[in-house]
Amino acid sequence: MTPLHTFICKENNLPWYDYEVKQIAYERDRAYNCFTLNTGVIRDTYWQNYKHYRNRLVNLLKVKKQIYYNNKIDLYKNSPKIMWKTLKKLINTSENSVFNVVQFEVNNEIKTANNETEICEYFNHYFVDCIKDITDSISSNKQ
Repeated sequence: MTPLHTFICKENNLPWYDYEVKQIAYERDRAYNCFTLNTGVIRDTYWQNYKHYRNRLVNLLKVKKQIYYNNKIDLYKNSPKIMWKTLKKLINTSENSVFNVVQFEVNNEIKTANNETEICEYFNHYFVDCIKDITDSISSNKQ
């Protein structure tokens, strides 16, 4: 027995998948359907339209995801346990996952981490430096 129709289930319950993203995804899908239904010169126009919406959607998703995680990290910067949970979701350490490049600000510089080890090292340095700053400020206040 073969299935009548195969569906691809997309995970649309992502926090950054909002109304704006849904609208552009709808326009992209509509443009693709028009491309598949037409022939001739107009088909090229629909293909260009599809590519425009596809690229716009990919870029919007990248920006929305970056804003979401930046806000989460800023929100939980004083709570290391919750921050590490957030970072674990961002890194997604499952064996089948593809690692994303992560950018964040350290000492007013934009740093790029290309793997999990670099991310851990940056955050380790950040927390160690915070402890040093706190101990320095406490010792300077006592004097």
